[in-house]
Amino acid sequence: MIRTKKDDVHKYLIGTALTLSMLLGGGTDVGLWSDALLQILILVAVTPVLLGRDGAAVDRTALGLVALIMIAPLAQLVPFPAGLIEALRPAQFRQPEGSTAAWLSISTGLGSTLLGFAYVGVLGLLFLAILRMPGLQVHALLPFVLLGVACNAAFVFVQYSASDRPAIEGVLPFTIYAGLFANRNHLASLLYVALPFLVYFATFRGRAVWSFLAIAATVIVLLAAGSRAGAIIGLAAVVCATIVVRSQSKISLAATLTTMVIVGIYAMGTATLIDARDLDPEFGRLEFLRTTIAGIRDNWLLGVGYGTFPRAYQAYEDATMIFASFVNHAHNDYVELIFEGGVLAGALLLAYLILLVRQAAMIRFNQFQKAALLSITFLLIHSVVDYPLRTMALSVTFVWLNAVIFHTDLRRPKMAKKHRISVSHNGRTMALPIEG
Repeated sequence: MIRTKKDDVHKYLIGTALTLSMLLGGGTDVGLWSDALLQILILVAVTPVLLGRDGAAVDRTALGLVALIMIAPLAQLVPFPAGLIEALRPAQFRQPEGSTAAWLSISTGLGSTLLGFAYVGVLGLLFLAILRMPGLQVHALLPFVLLGVACNAAFVFVQYSASDRPAIEGVLPFTIYAGLFANRNHLASLLYVALPFLVYFATFRGRAVWSFLAIAATVIVLLAAGSRAGAIIGLAAVVCATIVVRSQSKISLAATLTTMVIVGIYAMGTATLIDARDLDPEFGRLEFLRTTIAGIRDNWLLGVGYGTFPRAYQAYEDATMIFASFVNHAHNDYVELIFEGGVLAGALLLAYLILLVRQAAMIRFNQFQKAALLSITFLLIHSVVDYPLRTMALSVTFVWLNAVIFHTDLRRPKMAKKHRISVSHNGRTMALPIEG
Protein backbone atom coordinates (compact mmCIF):
# COMPACT_ATOMS: atom_id res chain seq x y z
CA MET A 1 0.00 0.00 0.00
CA ILE A 2 1.40 3.41 -0.99
CA ARG A 3 1.72 5.94 1.81
CA THR A 4 -0.02 9.26 1.25
CA LYS A 5 0.04 12.63 3.00
CA LYS A 6 -3.41 11.84 4.35
CA ASP A 7 -1.98 8.73 6.02
CA ASP A 8 0.69 10.87 7.68
CA VAL A 9 -1.96 13.24 9.02
CA HIS A 10 -3.87 10.31 10.48
CA LYS A 11 -0.68 8.96 12.03
CA TYR A 12 0.14 12.25 13.75
CA LEU A 13 -3.43 12.75 14.97
CA ILE A 14 -3.75 9.30 16.52
CA GLY A 15 -0.10 9.24 17.65
CA THR A 16 -0.56 12.53 19.49
CA ALA A 17 -3.70 11.17 21.17
CA LEU A 18 -1.72 8.10 22.30
CA THR A 19 1.11 10.17 23.78
CA LEU A 20 -1.21 12.63 25.52
CA SER A 21 -3.19 9.72 27.00
CA MET A 22 0.01 8.44 28.62
CA LEU A 23 0.77 11.88 30.02
CA LEU A 24 -2.70 12.85 31.28
CA GLY A 25 -4.50 9.52 31.70
CA GLY A 26 -2.82 8.09 34.80
CA GLY A 27 -5.74 8.65 37.18
CA THR A 28 -7.89 5.84 38.57
CA ASP A 29 -10.96 7.80 39.72
CA VAL A 30 -14.19 7.97 37.72
CA GLY A 31 -15.31 11.22 36.11
CA LEU A 32 -11.92 12.96 35.88
CA TRP A 33 -11.87 16.01 33.61
CA SER A 34 -8.54 14.81 32.21
CA ASP A 35 -10.14 11.56 31.02
CA ALA A 36 -13.06 13.47 29.49
CA LEU A 37 -10.61 15.74 27.66
CA LEU A 38 -8.70 12.73 26.35
CA GLN A 39 -11.90 11.10 25.12
CA ILE A 40 -12.72 14.24 23.15
CA LEU A 41 -9.20 14.37 21.68
CA ILE A 42 -9.41 10.69 20.67
CA LEU A 43 -12.76 11.27 18.97
CA VAL A 44 -11.27 14.20 17.02
CA ALA A 45 -8.27 12.06 16.02
CA VAL A 46 -10.21 8.99 14.85
CA THR A 47 -13.03 10.75 12.98
CA PRO A 48 -11.05 11.46 9.76
CA VAL A 49 -9.83 7.85 9.67
CA LEU A 50 -13.27 6.34 10.22
CA LEU A 51 -14.94 8.65 7.68
CA GLY A 52 -12.29 8.10 5.02
CA ARG A 53 -13.21 6.01 2.01
CA ASP A 54 -9.88 4.21 1.81
CA GLY A 55 -8.48 2.02 4.53
CA ALA A 56 -7.14 -1.40 5.34
CA ALA A 57 -9.56 -4.32 5.52
CA VAL A 58 -10.80 -5.01 9.04
CA ASP A 59 -10.95 -8.49 10.53
CA ARG A 60 -14.68 -9.24 10.70
CA THR A 61 -14.37 -11.43 13.78
CA ALA A 62 -12.51 -8.71 15.68
CA LEU A 63 -15.03 -6.14 14.41
CA GLY A 64 -17.94 -8.23 15.68
CA LEU A 65 -16.38 -8.73 19.10
CA VAL A 66 -15.62 -5.03 19.51
CA ALA A 67 -19.17 -4.16 18.48
CA LEU A 68 -20.55 -6.49 21.17
CA ILE A 69 -18.19 -5.01 23.78
CA MET A 70 -19.32 -1.49 22.88
CA ILE A 71 -23.01 -2.49 23.00
CA ALA A 72 -22.78 -4.37 26.33
CA PRO A 73 -22.93 -1.25 28.59
CA LEU A 74 -25.64 0.28 26.39
CA ALA A 75 -27.80 -2.83 26.78
CA GLN A 76 -27.77 -2.32 30.55
CA LEU A 77 -29.37 1.11 30.08
CA VAL A 78 -32.35 -0.12 28.05
CA PRO A 79 -35.65 -0.09 30.01
CA PHE A 80 -37.29 -3.47 30.62
CA PRO A 81 -40.57 -4.33 32.37
CA ALA A 82 -40.02 -3.81 36.09
CA GLY A 83 -41.51 -7.17 36.99
CA LEU A 84 -38.97 -9.03 34.84
CA ILE A 85 -35.96 -7.18 36.26
CA GLU A 86 -37.18 -7.50 39.85
CA ALA A 87 -37.69 -11.25 39.42
CA LEU A 88 -34.09 -11.68 38.28
CA ARG A 89 -32.49 -9.41 40.88
CA PRO A 90 -31.43 -10.40 44.41
CA ALA A 91 -33.19 -8.72 47.31
CA GLN A 92 -30.36 -6.23 47.87
CA PHE A 93 -31.08 -4.45 44.59
CA ARG A 94 -34.86 -4.61 44.34
CA GLN A 95 -37.04 -1.52 44.48
CA PRO A 96 -38.45 -0.53 47.89
CA GLU A 97 -41.97 -1.67 48.74
CA GLY A 98 -44.61 0.53 47.22
CA SER A 99 -42.52 1.50 44.20
CA THR A 100 -44.65 2.27 41.16
CA ALA A 101 -41.88 2.10 38.55
CA ALA A 102 -43.16 0.27 35.48
CA TRP A 103 -39.81 0.09 33.71
CA LEU A 104 -36.32 -0.62 35.06
CA SER A 105 -32.88 -0.99 33.50
CA ILE A 106 -30.40 -3.74 34.30
CA SER A 107 -27.84 -1.32 35.72
CA THR A 108 -28.22 -0.33 39.37
CA GLY A 109 -26.43 2.95 38.64
CA LEU A 110 -27.40 4.54 35.33
CA GLY A 111 -24.93 7.42 35.55
CA SER A 112 -21.96 5.14 36.25
CA THR A 113 -22.89 2.79 33.41
CA LEU A 114 -23.34 5.71 31.03
CA LEU A 115 -19.79 6.84 31.85
CA GLY A 116 -18.64 3.28 31.26
CA PHE A 117 -20.36 3.24 27.87
CA ALA A 118 -18.60 6.48 26.87
CA TYR A 119 -15.25 5.07 28.01
CA VAL A 120 -15.60 1.76 26.15
CA GLY A 121 -17.18 3.41 23.11
CA VAL A 122 -14.28 5.81 22.58
CA LEU A 123 -11.75 3.00 22.99
CA GLY A 124 -13.68 0.84 20.52
CA LEU A 125 -13.64 3.62 17.92
CA LEU A 126 -9.90 4.09 18.47
CA PHE A 127 -9.35 0.37 17.90
CA LEU A 128 -11.35 0.43 14.66
CA ALA A 129 -9.55 3.54 13.43
CA ILE A 130 -6.12 1.99 13.97
CA LEU A 131 -7.25 -1.19 12.20
CA ARG A 132 -8.17 0.93 9.16
CA MET A 133 -4.74 2.57 8.99
CA PRO A 134 -2.10 1.06 6.69
CA GLY A 135 0.18 -1.44 8.43
CA LEU A 136 3.23 0.83 8.06
CA GLN A 137 1.41 3.65 9.82
CA VAL A 138 0.39 1.35 12.68
CA HIS A 139 4.07 0.51 13.08
CA ALA A 140 4.88 4.22 12.91
CA LEU A 141 2.73 4.79 16.03
CA LEU A 142 5.36 2.96 18.11
CA PRO A 143 7.57 6.07 18.57
CA PHE A 144 4.56 7.96 19.96
CA VAL A 145 4.00 5.16 22.49
CA LEU A 146 7.68 5.09 23.47
CA LEU A 147 7.65 8.88 23.81
CA GLY A 148 4.88 8.64 26.40
CA VAL A 149 6.84 5.96 28.26
CA ALA A 150 10.05 8.03 28.13
CA CYS A 151 8.30 11.13 29.51
CA ASN A 152 6.96 9.14 32.46
CA ALA A 153 10.38 7.59 33.09
CA ALA A 154 12.05 11.02 32.99
CA PHE A 155 9.46 12.37 35.39
CA VAL A 156 10.25 9.55 37.84
CA PHE A 157 13.93 10.49 37.86
CA VAL A 158 13.12 14.15 38.58
CA GLN A 159 10.35 13.32 41.03
CA TYR A 160 12.29 10.89 43.22
CA SER A 161 15.58 12.76 43.16
CA ALA A 162 14.06 16.13 44.10
CA SER A 163 12.00 15.14 47.16
CA ASP A 164 11.51 12.51 49.82
CA ARG A 165 7.75 12.94 49.35
CA PRO A 166 7.11 12.43 45.65
CA ALA A 167 3.34 13.03 45.83
CA ILE A 168 2.31 16.00 43.65
CA GLU A 169 -1.08 17.66 43.94
CA GLY A 170 -2.86 20.37 41.99
CA VAL A 171 -1.38 19.65 38.54
CA LEU A 172 -3.91 17.04 37.44
CA PRO A 173 -7.31 16.14 38.94
CA PHE A 174 -5.65 13.31 40.90
CA THR A 175 -2.62 13.04 43.16
CA ILE A 176 0.49 12.02 41.23
CA TYR A 177 2.58 9.43 43.07
CA ALA A 178 4.84 7.85 40.43
CA GLY A 179 5.69 9.28 37.04
CA LEU A 180 2.43 10.87 35.93
CA PHE A 181 0.31 8.12 37.51
CA ALA A 182 -1.78 7.95 40.66
CA ASN A 183 -0.70 4.34 41.20
CA ARG A 184 2.93 3.20 41.06
CA ASN A 185 1.93 -0.31 39.95
CA HIS A 186 0.16 1.17 36.92
CA LEU A 187 3.29 3.15 36.09
CA ALA A 188 5.20 -0.14 36.29
CA SER A 189 2.73 -1.64 33.81
CA LEU A 190 3.41 1.10 31.28
CA LEU A 191 7.16 0.65 31.68
CA TYR A 192 7.29 -3.09 31.23
CA VAL A 193 4.86 -2.89 28.30
CA ALA A 194 7.63 -0.97 26.50
CA LEU A 195 10.37 -3.54 27.21
CA PRO A 196 9.45 -6.09 24.48
CA PHE A 197 9.50 -3.26 21.92
CA LEU A 198 12.92 -2.11 23.10
CA VAL A 199 14.14 -5.67 22.60
CA TYR A 200 12.47 -5.56 19.17
CA PHE A 201 14.37 -2.37 18.33
CA ALA A 202 17.60 -4.08 19.39
CA THR A 203 17.19 -6.47 16.43
CA PHE A 204 17.63 -3.56 13.99
CA ARG A 205 21.16 -2.93 12.75
CA GLY A 206 22.75 -0.01 14.56
CA ARG A 207 20.03 0.15 17.23
CA ALA A 208 21.28 -2.49 19.67
CA VAL A 209 23.41 -0.26 21.95
CA TRP A 210 20.74 2.41 22.35
CA SER A 211 18.08 -0.22 22.93
CA PHE A 212 20.08 -1.95 25.66
CA LEU A 213 20.72 1.39 27.38
CA ALA A 214 16.99 2.14 27.26
CA ILE A 215 16.20 -1.32 28.68
CA ALA A 216 18.63 -0.78 31.57
CA ALA A 217 17.17 2.67 32.28
CA THR A 218 13.62 1.27 32.27
CA VAL A 219 14.48 -1.44 34.80
CA ILE A 220 16.19 1.16 37.02
CA VAL A 221 13.07 3.37 36.90
CA LEU A 222 10.96 0.36 37.88
CA LEU A 223 13.14 -0.08 40.97
CA ALA A 224 13.08 3.65 41.73
CA ALA A 225 9.28 3.69 41.57
CA GLY A 226 9.19 1.07 44.33
CA SER A 227 7.23 -1.55 42.42
CA ARG A 228 8.82 -4.87 43.37
CA ALA A 229 6.50 -6.86 41.14
CA GLY A 230 7.15 -4.43 38.29
CA ALA A 231 10.92 -4.86 38.58
CA ILE A 232 10.64 -8.66 38.61
CA ILE A 233 8.24 -8.71 35.67
CA GLY A 234 10.42 -6.17 33.87
CA LEU A 235 13.42 -8.49 34.04
CA ALA A 236 11.24 -11.43 33.00
CA ALA A 237 9.93 -9.35 30.08
CA VAL A 238 13.45 -8.70 28.80
CA VAL A 239 14.39 -12.39 28.96
CA CYS A 240 11.14 -13.62 27.41
CA ALA A 241 11.15 -10.94 24.72
CA THR A 242 14.71 -11.81 23.72
CA ILE A 243 13.67 -15.43 23.20
CA VAL A 244 10.25 -14.83 21.65
CA VAL A 245 11.24 -12.06 19.25
CA ARG A 246 14.01 -14.20 17.77
CA SER A 247 12.08 -17.46 17.78
CA GLN A 248 10.07 -18.76 14.84
CA SER A 249 8.98 -22.04 16.38
CA LYS A 250 5.42 -22.45 17.64
CA ILE A 251 6.66 -24.79 20.39
CA SER A 252 9.32 -22.33 21.55
CA LEU A 253 6.82 -19.46 21.51
CA ALA A 254 4.25 -21.44 23.50
CA ALA A 255 6.85 -22.63 26.05
CA THR A 256 8.19 -19.12 26.55
CA LEU A 257 4.72 -17.62 26.98
CA THR A 258 3.84 -20.32 29.52
CA THR A 259 7.03 -19.62 31.47
CA MET A 260 6.29 -15.91 31.35
CA VAL A 261 2.78 -16.40 32.72
CA ILE A 262 4.11 -18.51 35.61
CA VAL A 263 6.85 -16.00 36.44
CA GLY A 264 4.43 -13.09 36.16
CA ILE A 265 1.81 -14.66 38.42
CA TYR A 266 4.49 -15.59 40.95
CA ALA A 267 5.91 -12.06 40.94
CA MET A 268 2.53 -10.39 41.29
CA GLY A 269 1.39 -12.86 43.93
CA THR A 270 4.55 -12.43 45.99
CA ALA A 271 4.29 -8.65 45.92
CA THR A 272 0.60 -8.80 46.82
CA LEU A 273 1.29 -11.01 49.86
CA ILE A 274 4.12 -8.74 51.00
CA ASP A 275 1.94 -5.65 50.69
CA ALA A 276 -0.92 -7.34 52.53
CA ARG A 277 1.34 -8.26 55.45
CA ASP A 278 2.84 -4.78 55.56
CA LEU A 279 -0.52 -2.99 55.54
CA ASP A 280 -3.17 -5.24 56.99
CA PRO A 281 -3.16 -9.04 57.13
CA GLU A 282 -6.97 -9.21 57.09
CA PHE A 283 -8.14 -6.39 54.82
CA GLY A 284 -6.63 -6.97 51.37
CA ARG A 285 -7.04 -8.42 47.89
CA LEU A 286 -8.15 -11.86 49.06
CA GLU A 287 -10.98 -10.29 51.05
CA PHE A 288 -11.95 -8.18 48.01
CA LEU A 289 -11.97 -11.34 45.89
CA ARG A 290 -14.13 -13.34 48.33
CA THR A 291 -16.67 -10.53 48.62
CA THR A 292 -16.85 -9.94 44.86
CA ILE A 293 -17.36 -13.65 44.17
CA ALA A 294 -20.23 -13.62 46.68
CA GLY A 295 -21.78 -10.80 44.63
CA ILE A 296 -21.28 -12.75 41.40
CA ARG A 297 -23.22 -15.71 42.80
CA ASP A 298 -26.29 -13.50 43.24
CA ASN A 299 -25.92 -11.48 40.05
CA TRP A 300 -24.30 -13.87 37.55
CA LEU A 301 -27.11 -13.55 35.01
CA LEU A 302 -27.49 -9.78 34.57
CA GLY A 303 -24.68 -8.23 36.56
CA VAL A 304 -25.10 -5.08 38.64
CA GLY A 305 -24.10 -2.59 35.93
CA TYR A 306 -20.77 -1.50 34.50
CA GLY A 307 -19.10 1.13 36.64
CA THR A 308 -21.27 0.42 39.69
CA PHE A 309 -18.77 -1.79 41.55
CA PRO A 310 -17.98 0.60 44.47
CA ARG A 311 -21.63 0.88 45.48
CA ALA A 312 -22.66 -2.70 44.66
CA TYR A 313 -19.69 -4.11 46.58
CA GLN A 314 -20.98 -2.50 49.78
CA ALA A 315 -24.11 -4.68 49.65
CA TYR A 316 -21.92 -7.76 50.22
CA GLU A 317 -19.19 -6.27 52.40
CA ASP A 318 -18.54 -7.85 55.78
CA ALA A 319 -19.49 -5.36 58.50
CA THR A 320 -16.19 -6.05 60.29
CA MET A 321 -14.30 -4.99 57.16
CA ILE A 322 -15.73 -1.49 56.89
CA PHE A 323 -13.04 1.14 57.47
CA ALA A 324 -12.41 4.80 56.62
CA SER A 325 -11.16 3.77 53.16
CA PHE A 326 -13.68 2.23 50.79
CA VAL A 327 -13.07 -0.47 48.17
CA ASN A 328 -13.13 1.12 44.71
CA HIS A 329 -12.09 -1.96 42.73
CA ALA A 330 -11.84 -5.71 43.24
CA HIS A 331 -8.13 -5.66 42.29
CA ASN A 332 -9.00 -8.44 39.85
CA ASP A 333 -10.44 -7.04 36.65
CA TYR A 334 -11.88 -10.36 35.53
CA VAL A 335 -14.12 -10.97 38.54
CA GLU A 336 -15.03 -7.27 38.69
CA LEU A 337 -16.18 -7.30 35.07
CA ILE A 338 -18.27 -10.43 35.61
CA PHE A 339 -19.79 -8.91 38.76
CA GLU A 340 -20.73 -5.80 36.78
CA GLY A 341 -21.70 -7.44 33.49
CA GLY A 342 -22.87 -10.91 34.42
CA VAL A 343 -22.67 -13.93 32.15
CA LEU A 344 -22.42 -11.78 29.01
CA ALA A 345 -19.24 -10.13 30.31
CA GLY A 346 -17.78 -13.56 31.05
CA ALA A 347 -18.64 -14.75 27.53
CA LEU A 348 -17.03 -11.68 25.95
CA LEU A 349 -13.87 -12.17 28.02
CA LEU A 350 -13.65 -15.79 26.94
CA ALA A 351 -14.26 -14.89 23.29
CA TYR A 352 -11.47 -12.30 23.41
CA LEU A 353 -9.00 -14.76 24.92
CA ILE A 354 -9.85 -17.36 22.27
CA LEU A 355 -9.33 -14.82 19.48
CA LEU A 356 -6.04 -13.73 21.03
CA VAL A 357 -4.79 -17.33 21.11
CA ARG A 358 -5.86 -17.72 17.47
CA GLN A 359 -3.86 -14.66 16.48
CA ALA A 360 -0.85 -15.78 18.53
CA ALA A 361 -0.67 -18.95 16.45
CA MET A 362 -0.38 -16.86 13.27
CA ILE A 363 2.41 -14.42 14.19
CA ARG A 364 5.47 -16.49 14.88
CA PHE A 365 7.36 -14.85 11.98
CA ASN A 366 6.45 -11.26 12.81
CA GLN A 367 8.72 -9.70 15.44
CA PHE A 368 6.63 -6.56 15.83
CA GLN A 369 3.44 -8.49 16.55
CA LYS A 370 5.26 -10.86 18.92
CA ALA A 371 6.43 -7.86 20.97
CA ALA A 372 2.81 -6.66 21.13
CA LEU A 373 1.64 -10.13 22.19
CA LEU A 374 4.12 -10.17 25.07
CA SER A 375 2.98 -6.75 26.27
CA ILE A 376 -0.67 -7.79 26.12
CA THR A 377 0.09 -10.97 28.06
CA PHE A 378 1.78 -9.04 30.85
CA LEU A 379 -1.15 -6.63 31.14
CA LEU A 380 -3.58 -9.56 31.30
CA ILE A 381 -1.46 -11.14 34.04
CA HIS A 382 -1.36 -7.87 35.97
CA SER A 383 -5.15 -7.64 35.74
CA VAL A 384 -5.44 -10.77 37.91
CA VAL A 385 -4.28 -8.80 40.96
CA ASP A 386 -4.94 -5.18 39.97
CA TYR A 387 -6.93 -2.94 37.61
CA PRO A 388 -4.39 -1.38 35.19
CA LEU A 389 -6.88 -1.16 32.32
CA ARG A 390 -9.12 1.13 34.39
CA THR A 391 -6.65 3.95 33.67
CA MET A 392 -6.92 5.78 30.35
CA ALA A 393 -3.16 5.67 29.78
CA LEU A 394 -2.99 1.88 29.89
CA SER A 395 -6.34 1.19 28.24
CA VAL A 396 -5.35 3.29 25.21
CA THR A 397 -2.00 1.49 25.06
CA PHE A 398 -3.84 -1.84 25.30
CA VAL A 399 -6.06 -0.83 22.37
CA TRP A 400 -3.03 -0.06 20.20
CA LEU A 401 -1.37 -3.36 21.16
CA ASN A 402 -4.49 -5.30 20.15
CA ALA A 403 -4.74 -3.36 16.91
CA VAL A 404 -1.20 -4.51 16.11
CA ILE A 405 -2.17 -8.12 16.80
CA PHE A 406 -5.40 -8.06 14.78
CA HIS A 407 -4.33 -5.81 11.89
CA THR A 408 -4.84 -7.51 8.53
CA ASP A 409 -1.84 -5.79 6.88
CA LEU A 410 0.45 -7.33 9.49
CA ARG A 411 -1.09 -10.79 9.36
CA ARG A 412 0.57 -13.70 7.59
CA PRO A 413 -1.75 -15.73 5.32
CA LYS A 414 -1.36 -19.46 5.73
CA MET A 415 0.57 -20.13 2.53
CA ALA A 416 2.33 -16.79 2.12
CA LYS A 417 6.05 -16.28 2.36
CA LYS A 418 7.71 -13.87 4.75
CA HIS A 419 9.13 -10.76 3.18
CA ARG A 420 10.55 -7.44 4.35
CA ILE A 421 9.74 -3.88 3.51
CA SER A 422 11.86 -0.81 4.04
CA VAL A 423 10.95 1.79 6.66
CA SER A 424 12.71 5.14 6.63
CA HIS A 425 13.40 6.78 9.97
CA ASN A 426 15.66 9.81 10.57
CA GLY A 427 17.47 9.26 7.31
CA ARG A 428 18.09 5.57 7.93
CA THR A 429 16.42 2.62 6.30
CA MET A 430 15.40 -0.37 8.42
CA ALA A 431 14.07 -3.73 7.27
CA LEU A 432 10.69 -4.39 8.84
CA PRO A 433 9.40 -7.98 8.71
CA ILE A 434 5.80 -8.01 7.51
CA GLU A 435 3.64 -10.98 6.71
CA GLY A 436 1.96 -10.83 3.36
